[in-house]
Amino acid sequence: MCIKTVGLPVLTLSDFITGNSGFILLPLQEVTKQYEWIRNAHKQSFYTILFCKDGTGQLTVDQQLISLKENSVICLGPGSVNSYDFNAIRNGWMLAFSESFFSMRYNDNVLYNFDCLKYHKFCQQDLCKEEQEEWQFYLKLMNREYKSNNQDARSVLRSYMNIILSILNRINDRKGIRKNIKSEKDKKVTAFEQLVEKHFPTKRLPSFYALEMHISVNYLNRICKEKRGISSGDIIRNRIVIEAERLLLHTFLNISEISYQLGFESVSYFVTFFKKNTGYSPYNYRKHNKQ
Repeated sequence: MCIKTVGLPVLTLSDFITGNSGFILLPLQEVTKQYEWIRNAHKQSFYTILFCKDGTGQLTVDQQLISLKENSVICLGPGSVNSYDFNAIRNGWMLAFSESFFSMRYNDNVLYNFDCLKYHKFCQQDLCKEEQEEWQFYLKLMNREYKSNNQDARSVLRSYMNIILSILNRINDRKGIRKNIKSEKDKKVTAFEQLVEKHFPTKRLPSFYALEMHISVNYLNRICKEKRGISSGDIIRNRIVIEAERLLLHTFLNISEISYQLGFESVSYFVTFFKKNTGYSPYNYRKHNKQ
């Protein structure tokens, strides 16, 4: 399913449909037939929701093989390395949208209230009969609006998106997957993770993020340990390691090129950093996990 490339391709919504205005809605059964390159390993710069009504599909998210079953939903945030095969799906939908599309109406942080949409994460839910009918109802409305020429179509689509994401949060609530109320500490840790996502190649010290958030380094460390079980420095280092592993597994970039892309001053420093955090040298990690 995955084919290595010289550099890991990063897909945008324009790779599917030009002039998409930050939102696309496609029949799932046509996605891998019409866009065959989606079978290959790639990163996505957008959020994705996959709804399978009939049939089965497969996707790989950061080396984890996942089955998309009948009457289930999978949500993917940007950043993970994915590949898809939906040829055995007979009925379903793929919704994809950019953060800017959603934040035109809602503020930038609203998406992070939805636990199903996280960077480098995926969320999978089986739907009961009532939930299936609810999803199909809103998807039918969304498809009609998506195909319309109404001037306010984008605004209406954003409202529908907010509804189905809220429904998914409720499902997660009922199944005990998330807490109903997020504390201020939860919000601050999430904000920190957002900043890390934007700056990790160049900013590796917790002091930078604490300054950006107008809090002390000690407080940042304390809430990270309380909410994530690790320090703020560990969160930054883990993010760098994830990116290094992706580049080693899915590209033909050499160790020096990966080191440069991740902002390391020298190859030897990158090799030492990677081995300390994974137990492997970059070369041995690539060799050990060679597909």
